[in-house]
Formats: sequence, C-alpha cells, structure tokens
Amino acid sequence: MQPLRTPLNAIGQLMMAIAVFASGLAVPRLVHSPEFLGMAAVVGWLTTLVLLGVLVEMAFGKPCPACSRRALLRLARHCNYYRCSACRARFKRFGFGPWLDASGPEDAARYRRPTEAGTWTGYTAPEKLDGSTSGHLLGSKRSRDLRAEIWRRPPRPGGGRWLQEAERRVRKFLKNRHDLDE
Repeated sequence: MQPLRTPLNAIGQLMMAIAVFASGLAVPRLVHSPEFLGMAAVVGWLTTLVLLGVLVEMAFGKPCPACSRRALLRLARHCNYYRCSACRARFKRFGFGPWLDASGPEDAARYRRPTEAGTWTGYTAPEKLDGSTSGHLLGSKRSRDLRAEIWRRPPRPGGGRWLQEAERRVRKFLKNRHDLDE
C-alpha cells in the first residue's frame, strides 16, 4: 500500500496544534503578569479557530487526498475507514498517520453493505400458541405477578437501631470472651 500525498493544509494544522499547546503551557507563567490579558485573548482566538476547523470538517467533510474536494466521509461502522462521495475513492487512516489506499480486496469487506443472511425474512408469528412449548412459557409468564418477583433490599436500620445492634453485638462478644477466659 502506497501512502497517498498529504494535503497541503496538514502542516498548517500541525502548526496550529503546536501553537495551542505552547499557549497552554505559557498560561500558568503569565497568571500574575501584565501580559495575561493579551495571552488570554490569543488562547481564546486559537481555541476558536481550532473549534471552527473541527465544525467545518464535521459539516462539509474532510478534504479528499485524491480529488482535494471536501467530500471525504467516515464509514458509520468502521471509524478508521473513509469514502469520498465525489470520486468514490476509498481510504483508511489510523490516528494522525498518512492516508492509505483501501481499495484492495483485504479492505473490501468493510465497504460492503450488510447482508440479509441473519434475518428471518419469511417469518410470521403463529396465531395460536395453545399446546406448544412457546405457548406454555408465554402463558405462565403472563399469568405471574411480576411485582412479587422483584427482589427488594431490606431497609437499612436507622441510626438508633444501628447503635442498639452494635451494642448488642459488643455485649455478646464480651460475654463469649469472658466465657472463654474461664
């Protein structure tokens, strides 16, 4: 697999990430400095630009490495695989790595539509369930009171009851210990 050419704005995105990271590291030093207001404005603008870039990619798609149009969309079932809606090219990308060609047979299964193999296309529910195992199970399930089957935790004793219970246990322990000492 040959890595495709990187888009021209990749270096710009990398520089923006470095600038945001460096600004974030500089903020603690500038807290008590007169340049704090200026630095806060720069950090705010950089954050706004990054969020705006993310929103543009979400709304219009990523730029396609093959045709350079903003038509590269992520596949719903496979987060590292993309398809260009303009030129129908297939790509995959892991992390911040290069765009790789995914048009080979080893990646073809990820781009296929789901099949109807596991569904019961001709199944209809039977009208009468009398005398069948399913009918007996369903009838017994419907005849039970489900509220009685719900396990409820016993209420926690109140503070006074808890103290009385603790005193009783201590007395019992001391009595048993006294009996053992004799």
